[in-house]
Amino acid sequence: MQSSRCFQLRLPVWFRTSRDAEWRTGLSHCVSTTGAVIECDDLPSVFDAIVVIIALTETGCLVGRGRVVRTQRSVGADIPASFAIAIDHYALQHCEPILSRSRPALHGC
Repeated sequence: MQSSRCFQLRLPVWFRTSRDAEWRTGLSHCVSTTGAVIECDDLPSVFDAIVVIIALTETGCLVGRGRVVRTQRSVGADIPASFAIAIDHYALQHCEPILSRSRPALHGC
């Protein structure tokens, strides 16, 4: 089995779990076709179903659906809090329509 190549990309991220009413924000650290590591202040829980939007261009985003597989609390100023996700499905889409959708965007996770 071939492993997925990870790209060190520092891009804006929005994410929501099935319990979230609003989008949370973060910054990508590493992105691949099978997952991502995201830095944020407000960590989701391990095993949460999640929708992640990563801004690739001014209008285009990678939209991924998957689950949280690992979290890491902040360890001082040098190591921010982060979480890793496994992506089951992803697509390239325009950002604005996805971010403006309400809670039903998570159905099917």
